[in-house]
Amino acid sequence: MTNQVHNPAEKRLCALVEKSGVAIWLLDADGIILYSSPGVSRILGYNLTEQVGSNIFEWIHPEDKGRAAELLARLLQEPARTIGGQLRSRHKDDSWRWLEVTGTNLLGEPEVEAIVINYLEITEEKQREERYRSIAENTQDGLAVTEDKKTIYVNSRLCEILGYPKEDLVNMTSFDLAAPEEKERLKEIAEGIRHGNLPLKELQFWIVRKSGERRFIQNRYAPLRDGSSRLVVTTDITERALAELEGTRYAGQLQELAQAALEINSLFCTRDILKAISEKARSIIGAHLAAASLTKDESCAQVIQHTSLSSKYASWQGYDERPDGSGIYRLVCQSNRPMRLTQAELEAHPAWRGFSKAAGKHPPLRGWLAAPFTRHAGSNLGIVQLSDKYEGEFSKDDEAILVQLAHIGSVALENARLHEETKLRHDQLRLLSWQVISAQEDERRSISRELHDEMGQLMTALKVSLELIQDDLPLEPSTLHRRLLEAGTLVDEAMERIGTLAQGLRPPALDTIGLNLTLDGLCHEFARRSHIAIDYSGSELPPLPDDANITLYRIVQEALTNVVKHAQASRVSVLLNLDGGLITLRVEDDGLGFDPQATAGIQRSQGFGLMGMKERLELLDGRLQIESGPGRGTCLIVQIPYSSAPGQLKS
Repeated sequence: MTNQVHNPAEKRLCALVEKSGVAIWLLDADGIILYSSPGVSRILGYNLTEQVGSNIFEWIHPEDKGRAAELLARLLQEPARTIGGQLRSRHKDDSWRWLEVTGTNLLGEPEVEAIVINYLEITEEKQREERYRSIAENTQDGLAVTEDKKTIYVNSRLCEILGYPKEDLVNMTSFDLAAPEEKERLKEIAEGIRHGNLPLKELQFWIVRKSGERRFIQNRYAPLRDGSSRLVVTTDITERALAELEGTRYAGQLQELAQAALEINSLFCTRDILKAISEKARSIIGAHLAAASLTKDESCAQVIQHTSLSSKYASWQGYDERPDGSGIYRLVCQSNRPMRLTQAELEAHPAWRGFSKAAGKHPPLRGWLAAPFTRHAGSNLGIVQLSDKYEGEFSKDDEAILVQLAHIGSVALENARLHEETKLRHDQLRLLSWQVISAQEDERRSISRELHDEMGQLMTALKVSLELIQDDLPLEPSTLHRRLLEAGTLVDEAMERIGTLAQGLRPPALDTIGLNLTLDGLCHEFARRSHIAIDYSGSELPPLPDDANITLYRIVQEALTNVVKHAQASRVSVLLNLDGGLITLRVEDDGLGFDPQATAGIQRSQGFGLMGMKERLELLDGRLQIESGPGRGTCLIVQIPYSSAPGQLKS
């Protein structure tokens, strides 16, 4: 074939080829160039005849000759099929130009009898591609290009992030890389994408590297300009995710700490506080072992200890050996500063001795975190300790949480000490009050007995003597008889008043006929003297201690006195019974009533009064309830616990 044009059709074809941006080579089966189109001058700088007669491989870059030979072989094997590729060819100025080539084997066509190679220069595109590739290879993100669900490119950084070589990654999907717990979620996402319900722009999930290491990645997806390809940008956000998880965990710990503070500060028993602190410390920070204890003295030996163990240490449940001052915790007690050690640091520490002489029985420790309890004055109060964290080593955040918990515990323990001291003093005052009341009642009993027995006998003897004198006197004079009668009447009144006084001081009936009948008699006497209808309904009670008998009697006595003085009532009901382990006394009237919130003045002005009732009941662990209101009468309810043992109160 030559470059000569023989007819108008060929002229038109040549004109089209010459003005086209594409150049053409015609080759024989051995790769000899039979024809070069005018485009060779624009693309490679040669004239039409400089390459004709030479072998095509003379013009191909050495690194691309293998691909060129493969392309020619395929063209010879597959006639009439168009096959393409990219390779470099030498320019006349000795530079190399990238060509996009397509070839068709037309050796069997009589009009052509050649292999037709069309080529177009793509040097600038390849240079841009190389620049992009260089950028892609040096970026801190992993990059991948997918086309028709196949990965056609991955950069080196992606291999580092995902932990697989390129030859593995081009055949893997996100599902293949995902951690087991993520696969179900990825399936749901893929299903949503397939149905067009979920446009995919970003995805975060845990993966498992080839080495087995877990990492948390973020994929961002963007379509490329051709529409069929997609760029995937992968970032390793493991550290950020862990930091966020740690931040979320720390926030949760702070919330738990706030709740723990409320619970601990509501306690007033030292043992309960130590138990709550050890269990809350282990729960909030996440450890298998926790202990809280109080310092005994300068030896740093510990007393009143509580240990909290997870199921991992089930065989040590019930362990209660108290540290004797010989362990590393001594440093915390002496310095009043927290300590945090890894297992290696703990074992290497010169003060590490197993925590006590009972080290052989002590649960094994794996890392250690401790914080002191301190008194308000600054001296050591005790210590809270943790060991064997669920995951990893104890952190600074863990230490901060434990220090806060120890501070909360310090305040609660100090409050408990003050509460216990106050309670002791209160109990001592109650005992003293009861002793005073008992002494008063004993004195009243003695005076009452003396009035009833001795004075009563004397007054009776006096009355009898007066009557005898009167009998011995003659009927006249009448004045003397009248005066003797008046003296007898005065003796009767004196005897009645002495009886009333003796009854008020200490009703003898309490010691003879019991509380129920004594209250019945008291109500009848009040009704007789006050002209108020008083209904008494009582049941026989088991034997009660004398302090309970006299307290219930005094309360009814005072309640009826208040009704007579203040209530202006026309009817009163008194009820006494034992039900469900409670002795219940109820006094109710239909009088004027009053405001229970404004009873302070009434209490101060009524002698024994409501305050006296409450004080006596407190000594018996009883309680007083008042239901009243202006114009609604008053109902006074007293309850005292009673044990099943005869004659014993629940006090």
